[in-house]
Amino acid sequence: MIKNSAFRPSRIFRSTHLQTVYPSFVGRASNLRRTRERFELADGDFVDLDWAGAEYAELDSPRIVLILHGLCGSSSSNYVLGLQRQLLDQGIASVAMNFRGCSGEPNRLLRAYHSGETSDMNEVFQDLLIRFPNASFASVGYSLGANAMLKWLGEMGSKSPLAAAVAVSSPYDLGLSTVRISRGVSDLYQRHLVKGLVGYVESKLIYYKHQNEMDKYNELRGLGSLVAAKTFVDFDGLITAPLFGYDSAEHYYEQCSSLPFLPEIKTPSLLIHALDDPFVHAEAIPTARDLARDTVLELSDLGGHVGFVSGSILKPVFWLDQRIPKFLVERL
Repeated sequence: MIKNSAFRPSRIFRSTHLQTVYPSFVGRASNLRRTRERFELADGDFVDLDWAGAEYAELDSPRIVLILHGLCGSSSSNYVLGLQRQLLDQGIASVAMNFRGCSGEPNRLLRAYHSGETSDMNEVFQDLLIRFPNASFASVGYSLGANAMLKWLGEMGSKSPLAAAVAVSSPYDLGLSTVRISRGVSDLYQRHLVKGLVGYVESKLIYYKHQNEMDKYNELRGLGSLVAAKTFVDFDGLITAPLFGYDSAEHYYEQCSSLPFLPEIKTPSLLIHALDDPFVHAEAIPTARDLARDTVLELSDLGGHVGFVSGSILKPVFWLDQRIPKFLVERL
């Protein structure tokens, strides 16, 4: 089902780009205490998990939300911290998973993460099921994390034990989104994000050299020069595709876009999206026939990419921090 969103920005926040950029610079999680857990993966690598309300997870029947950040983000992204603060106020535990290499320390293996990487979140979640057998679970994903989460939910289908899921500003069709983000002002976002990805690879090379892991250093260096990587297609063709076994960037986009997985989702899900999203092509937005029976797509005309801010510059109102917990509380 598709419905109109209740989100209405104030006049000052009607700019697509202000919606997209402003939340990155404004914290909204004062006095949030978290506990970090290092989760060792089966392949010898690790991801770091940041718990808020860990004491609630120890209850006989806890409510636990797994949170997945976006590209070049982390568990310390403002939208993650804001949600964890609001969930904690509702007595709900949350665990924010940093994708490989995103927690402030390089991961051990060559592979890191991408928009369709679901094995790590599945491994973490299966462990949570064992540790907290009486818990009621939900998941929230933002941007890249939303695309990966939706793909994961489609892969799980009826085997999903989640009570609810929320996806915010998913790209849905990765190939079309690379077209959209290459146009006009949006290309500035692309260049900024690709610069961050390139910087991570360069820091990984330094890490391997410092650790004297020259086999990994030479393999990563051997993929090619990063100097010419200015777009997502450049970077994904050079780094993502070969590291994860795809033939090309286009092959990766085809296999990892969440849109084809949406009809298989059995978990009650809320998809939040703005028509003015500068990252996502209009043709990538799901239609009613793309959605499973228990999936609702809430569309707003304005909101940018992971924005949805109202109020004033000095007293902003972050609507996502209200809407997401409301949906989850009703279902957990």
